[in-house]
Amino acid sequence: SLLNKLITNYNSIIDVSCGDNDDIFKITDSNKLVVGNDINLYQLKHNEEKYNHVIFTNDNILDLSFSKNIFDISYCKNTLHHMNNKEELNQFQLTIQVNFLNI
Repeated sequence: SLLNKLITNYNSIIDVSCGDNDDIFKITDSNKLVVGNDINLYQLKHNEEKYNHVIFTNDNILDLSFSKNIFDISYCKNTLHHMNNKEELNQFQLTIQVNFLNI
């Protein structure tokens, strides 16, 4: 798949707003740090039942509860359109501080 080709060399990855999407969880290695984040608890519970190698968090993407530079890859599918303005996008980029894989 395209994601398998794009996501190759990593130790940590976050899907910043996973929702009901599980693309990343299907291709990630259980020996790596894999985090799925979403503000919707229902979506998290649904994914938690299927993927036990993923840590799920319920953070606002503008205020993630992780140290800066912890993730090698930040997967942003159906995410950026939730930003209301350029300042929020800049804040998000500073919060996550990684290179974006924006799909």
